[in-house]
Amino acid sequence: MTNVKGDRGVRGAFNSGGRPRYAAFISYSHALDDTLAPALQSGLEQFGRVWYRRRALRVFRDDSNLSATPHLWGSIEEALSSSEWFILLASPDAARSPWVSREVRWWLEHRSPDRLILGLTAGDIAWNPKNGRIDQRTTNALPRVLVDHRLAEPRWIDFREVRTVDSSDPKFQSAVAELAAPLHGLPKDDLVGEHVHQHRMRRRWIASATIALVLLTVLSTVTAVVAVSQRNRANEQTKIATARQLAAAAQANVGGRIDLARLLA
Repeated sequence: MTNVKGDRGVRGAFNSGGRPRYAAFISYSHALDDTLAPALQSGLEQFGRVWYRRRALRVFRDDSNLSATPHLWGSIEEALSSSEWFILLASPDAARSPWVSREVRWWLEHRSPDRLILGLTAGDIAWNPKNGRIDQRTTNALPRVLVDHRLAEPRWIDFREVRTVDSSDPKFQSAVAELAAPLHGLPKDDLVGEHVHQHRMRRRWIASATIALVLLTVLSTVTAVVAVSQRNRANEQTKIATARQLAAAAQANVGGRIDLARLLA
């Protein structure tokens, strides 16, 4: 990651190990992608997760309305400073958003554009191979600040067909894997293989935990039954001993106090 002046001076931007707190920062249009962005955040955090961990990555997504609360820019800038990658959910709505443009501008000024990933959710992105720049005539999904910036040919992931589908859809999962691969520093195929492996490990752990719980339930039930049986047996033995003592006392009083003997009997 390209370092910037003052990055480590941003309070809370880095964890105790000196690494950024977030694997990625998601910038998007709240009006258009308020459903896709949370699903994508969850997908990125869970994809390839080791079975005993809460998440594989930590991804920042602002869920507030920045146009109504502009004073939150400070916290947004801190999150940008503490992120390794910048994910732009590109769309005409995002291209028109002043806050998306501001986030993109900050990244281009303080980070390497090589750490910027595009997810196309609506509109179009076109590349002009003649001049080696984004085609301004046919591109309507990128902020002007990004179009004007001289970039190498950007690589984008097409979310237009899966923007409104269920997050468990294989097409959505494939798009998430393609987006997550550079965040993990792995080829997509290797990451998918690891994700499948961890999914199987979780299923085995759940199955083992379920079996263990059933066995503990059965064991506790058997223990309780045995305890009750032993208690009842002890009570019976006590009653028998008491009865024998009373019978012996009654027999001893037969010759003297017949009334007491009858009562004891």
